[in-house]
Amino acid sequence: RLGLANVALARRDPAGARAPYEAARALFPDAPSLAVALGDVARMEDDRALAAARYGEALALDPAFAPAHAALGTLAAEAGDVAAARERLGRALALDPHLAAAEVSLAILVARGGDVDEAEARLLRVLRGAPDEPEARYALALLRARAGRPADAREPLDVVASERHFESGAREPETLTCASLLPWMM
Repeated sequence: RLGLANVALARRDPAGARAPYEAARALFPDAPSLAVALGDVARMEDDRALAAARYGEALALDPAFAPAHAALGTLAAEAGDVAAARERLGRALALDPHLAAAEVSLAILVARGGDVDEAEARLLRVLRGAPDEPEARYALALLRARAGRPADAREPLDVVASERHFESGAREPETLTCASLLPWMM
């Protein structure tokens, strides 16, 4: 059932993900990953207070659980609290230097602060470690397009398109960007 919940969450279907995650959490109340997953469901439903509470529950279970720090960092970034976002994302990366979600979120913060070169370097570092990481590819494409390099923006999306079964060339890069990145990356 968790596999179906993960698919529902990836498809941005919080209703389809909630029940299996809640059932699993009832069986495994000490699993911080399930608290984070339920926080992600709440975040998708725009219930930021509940999302933050769920992420906090994960940290109460395991203060060194990097995905919970990353999720709180992303939540802070979306709320416009750059200092809190940087602190949480930095802590997540200190705990797990290979946590792609934290590195992508931090790259977006860096780009919004105006350092496009550092942001691109961070995204490329993620892709060296996880070449099929779609959010890093989407963010890299959007970063390059916004930096006036649309030709360079196509390559990351072409890879995602071929790997994720999109029809090559059937959609413009803007329609392939990750919806969760767009609101606070712009």
